Amino acid sequence: MLFTQPCEHAIRALIYLSNREEGKPVQAVTIADATNVPRQFLSKILLQLKHHGLVKTVKGPGGGYFIAKDTSEIMIRDITAIFDRSQQDPSSCILGLEACMDDHPCPLHHQWKNFRGDVEVQLKSLTIRELADKVLEKTAHLKARQE
Repeated sequence: MLFTQPCEHAIRALIYLSNREEGKPVQAVTIADATNVPRQFLSKILLQLKHHGLVKTVKGPGGGYFIAKDTSEIMIRDITAIFDRSQQDPSSCILGLEACMDDHPCPLHHQWKNFRGDVEVQLKSLTIRELADKVLEKTAHLKARQE
């Protein structure tokens, strides 16, 4: 698994919200049902996204969550930085050893370091808008195949 479960759920929620009418709040229960994320788990994720300025909320009747900024400015790296802290630590070991460094590597250290560097480049360039557009395209394709 490349991302932690909370990170995957956050990405799904942001994609879902980015494909909704701009500025129109969506209730957490609706997001949870649409993204197959347990409701209580999603509520915690949405609070983290709100805390980091990626979503906003409206309270009261008709309230809910909506994207706080242009989705073409939200990089996947922004989300992994919130939810995947272990990826930020260059000394974290893929094999779970206490520490892993160039001068004292584990058997996978150099391969993992290269892989992590390649992934980091992708995460810094891929936006929620790009993913959301691809999800819409995929959904339309699947729907057309069923007809």
